[in-house]
Amino acid sequence: MKLLACTSCFDMFALTLKERTCACGKTSGQYIDEMRVSIVGPGKVLGIHNSAFLRAIALPGSMDFNIFTIANSSKCIEKN
Repeated sequence: MKLLACTSCFDMFALTLKERTCACGKTSGQYIDEMRVSIVGPGKVLGIHNSAFLRAIALPGSMDFNIFTIANSSKCIEKN
């Protein structure tokens, strides 16, 4: 799972196949396919391992899991 965090307004949202935009309108992005995303603006792409996320939401209690940054130079990010 990939999230996009705007470095201007600090809004954070999950990326989908439909383009989404942050609260201030400076950052937007969407999935191109299952792995690659396209982003515009001063956003930073964050990743969560799908298996950890699915375990966390399946538990009745709470569970910590890692979120990691993905460099804008990564092959899975197209920065426009």
